[in-house]
Amino acid sequence: YEPEVTLVVEEYSTLANVPVEVHYTGEMAGDYFASSLTRSVEAVDISGPKSVVEKVARCVVNYDQSTLSPEKSPNAVSLPFVLVDAQDNVLDQSNLTVTARGQSTAIQRITVSQDVYYLARVDVDTDALVKGEPAEGYAVSSIRVTPQTITLAGSEVALASYLTEGDLLYPFEQVDISGQSRTVSQLLYLNTPGNVEYISNNAVQVVVSILPEEFVNMASGTEQNP
Repeated sequence: YEPEVTLVVEEYSTLANVPVEVHYTGEMAGDYFASSLTRSVEAVDISGPKSVVEKVARCVVNYDQSTLSPEKSPNAVSLPFVLVDAQDNVLDQSNLTVTARGQSTAIQRITVSQDVYYLARVDVDTDALVKGEPAEGYAVSSIRVTPQTITLAGSEVALASYLTEGDLLYPFEQVDISGQSRTVSQLLYLNTPGNVEYISNNAVQVVVSILPEEFVNMASGTEQNP
């Protein structure tokens, strides 16, 4: 009797350009702002048994944002990855070789990096948005500013005056209502700091409502002398 050995041979296959997806977990501690995320590998090539390779849909990296902070910026961390199928089931990758797209050296981790900055929510100075006087017999009924608060992100030094001193943002110019007898709307650009990394708006819309004086006085409860 001669022993027999049964060999199961499976076709070797390669799947190119599989996208690397970053799944966020956790939340950033504190009042911070994170820049766009970068990764050391954007896509991978996968080689191995065809029965496994043909199931791969994505390469997934789980990225915990709870440890991010401006003190450690840029926040760079080397993370393991998993391969999943179209239903997000994790596949056995023990017999697979994963390389960066177009490369030949096998990889086991992918580096994810993000810059993190402090946030400041700054009010727009509304005390001097308007100049001039409306037409005779008319008065300013209301002044609306949209948005009233602007979000800035940057280093602690760049935002120091907003974080600790309560500085406001103010427009470069004013809305001129001289001789006007109707509502005036104008976009005003803000004098914003040049050393910040992000600003939610660089301009505000100012709407100045102008009505006949009698309507303004009625709304304010002011009596007119005959």
